[in-house]
Formats: sequence, C-alpha cells, structure tokens
Amino acid sequence: MEINEETGELTFDGKVYDLEEIGSPSVWEIDVQELMTLNFSTETFLDGLMVQTHSPDGFGTFLFHELEFYKTDGKIEVVFVCRQPNG
Repeated sequence: MEINEETGELTFDGKVYDLEEIGSPSVWEIDVQELMTLNFSTETFLDGLMVQTHSPDGFGTFLFHELEFYKTDGKIEVVFVCRQPNG
C-alpha cells in the first residue's frame, strides 16, 4: 500500500486507485462491492489514509449509508455515518 502524492494515486495489491484528497488524511473513496474483496491489516494500512464507501441500502440497516475507516494508534477505527435531512 503506497500513496504517490504527485499523481494523487494509491497503489494497493497491484492496482492503482485515484484518491479524492491528498493530505492528512488522504481520502480514498471506493465502491462497497470492490471494498468487500480487499483485505487490510493494521501492519500494512497507512497512517493518514481514510477509506470511505457508500451503501445504497445502508449496509442492510437503511440507516447508516456511509462508512469510513482509518488507522489511529495502531488500530483501525470504523465509523458508520448517518445523514438525516433537517425538517
């Protein structure tokens, strides 16, 4: 897993992905179906990388339609995001 800041690309398992943002954090948005085919470990996951995905059915909950995860203090943290319209 490697980020090329000049091209804005992430290389992972021999594939090259475009990043949405470069910086701290760098943001990688990926389709949920493709995400489910990948394997991550805390040893190889990059500090400063946030992975984001979206699920039309809310990951089966119809509530949490977005998910993001990142590495902090040697652990991968997962955040489910619920967006509700105002009024």
